[in-house]
Amino acid sequence: KQWYQRRVRALKKEETILTNAIHQKQLILQQTRETEQTQITDLQNRNTQLEAENRELRVENDRLNSRISATSSEVQMLHNKVNVCTRLLEERDEPPRPEQQWI
Repeated sequence: KQWYQRRVRALKKEETILTNAIHQKQLILQQTRETEQTQITDLQNRNTQLEAENRELRVENDRLNSRISATSSEVQMLHNKVNVCTRLLEERDEPPRPEQQWI
């Protein structure tokens, strides 16, 4: 009978230790879940912020590409004008051809 009572006390003590260990693990698991949920929320907020910044940058990029295109067109037009002016200056500075001398 004494052996039986000692065995029951030992098992109850072991049960208490295991119950406490389970409780500690559950607390750690709950804290881990809360931490992970906070991190997920933070990452979702950061992702939303980055998506908004990305949209703004795409709009700015489109605007700059339009300006580049317009500037390229202006440069091409000015280049054409320079070519015309250069040709006119060269023609002006050429000595007259023999068939033009009598005009």
